Amino acid sequence: MALVGVIGIAASAAAIAVYEVRNLAAVKEKKEKIKNIAVFLSLLLLTSGWYAAFSLHVPLPNPLSWIEAAVRAAGLQIKP
Repeated sequence: MALVGVIGIAASAAAIAVYEVRNLAAVKEKKEKIKNIAVFLSLLLLTSGWYAAFSLHVPLPNPLSWIEAAVRAAGLQIKP
């Protein structure tokens, strides 16, 4: 049953990519076009993979703990 969800996520991501890349490809400057498409596709792949793992009930780390670790590494104090 979870595989159906992953297939749905992949199909949705593919449809979004086709629609948005066509719009991003309309930029005239080639360097900017490649950069925009690369950033968009990397974010789409990251979020689609994250959601697919979530739908498969893979234990995912809490993003808030990442933020807390970054703040503490920067030497800032966290107040509750």
